Amino acid sequence: MVTKMRRWIILPLIVLITACRNEAPVATGFVQDDYAYIASENRVLVLNIADEAEPALVADVTLPGEVVKVVADGRFLYIAHLPGMLNTVEGPPDTGLQIVDISDPMQPTRRGFFRAGDFPTDVVVRGDVAYLSEWNLITVVDVSDKDNPSATFTITSGANSLFVSGSRLFASHGGCSFRTGFCEGTLHIYDVTNPVRPYPANNLTIDQLPGHDVAVADDHAFVAGKGVWVVDVADEHSLMVDGRYAVEEDILFPAKIVIQGEIGFSLPGDGLHLLDISRPTDPVLLGQYDTDNYLYALSVQGDTAYLIGWNGLEIVDVADPANPQQIGSFAFANPVPSAPQPTATP
Repeated sequence: MVTKMRRWIILPLIVLITACRNEAPVATGFVQDDYAYIASENRVLVLNIADEAEPALVADVTLPGEVVKVVADGRFLYIAHLPGMLNTVEGPPDTGLQIVDISDPMQPTRRGFFRAGDFPTDVVVRGDVAYLSEWNLITVVDVSDKDNPSATFTITSGANSLFVSGSRLFASHGGCSFRTGFCEGTLHIYDVTNPVRPYPANNLTIDQLPGHDVAVADDHAFVAGKGVWVVDVADEHSLMVDGRYAVEEDILFPAKIVIQGEIGFSLPGDGLHLLDISRPTDPVLLGQYDTDNYLYALSVQGDTAYLIGWNGLEIVDVADPANPQQIGSFAFANPVPSAPQPTATP
């Protein structure tokens, strides 16, 4: 009788733990409270942005290789970075996921490190689980022990970008031919009802669009690259493209996309495009912020967009989507004299 009672108690606890992990907020951005954590080559710069007109550098964290993604989640930063040297027989040394304690943002402290099997491209965090994408893998990393993160599962398919929505993990991946300029992207969907053991749900291959980034809202996935393609994912067994925002056909940028309410914030590379996505099948340009800064990262908090490029951080007021205005900036120590020009092939 006691054994049966224990079983009845344990089963609901397992269900509750799984549900709680799925309901935890997903962390993807590099801005938190009055601080921005900015990737700059092999460092993460900690900026106090309480005064957005004059961001101030208060600390920095040096990594072994180039930083590709920074995620702020409560007391911790999760930093995906490349190796500081060429591969060894065991794989890329010192490449992977670094955890940094930012309880005091002015004194960040490095904690645990997870070594990746390939070059990282993105990371998203929900609760005690981090999903780390690489060129050829997606690794589920248990980060409950901040000093000793460990892999719990590996998907043998890489991704450029990841996004978690509900019980689904979305992974976009793609590229272009150097010879022909033809682009192709694939959107994979994984079920993460059990957060530490995803399984494939479906995938969709999209011609002419490298899957540089993906964001999901209201059963639509917005895949960015050569413009923004909209995929209806309400029925994951019957995926279809049902909308598109096009940019110049001969321009290819490593784009980013963030969705907030009925506005999509897109970085095609030449600036910030604000899209009305109230009708996802027909995205409409509301306004545009142009810059010579070659942009590669984007975070949006309320009425403010934070753009990172080769020359530094630009802070843009987007309260009026039709007329975005810069309100502050922070220049890197070694800015690029002029942004590279877009080409038909990467």
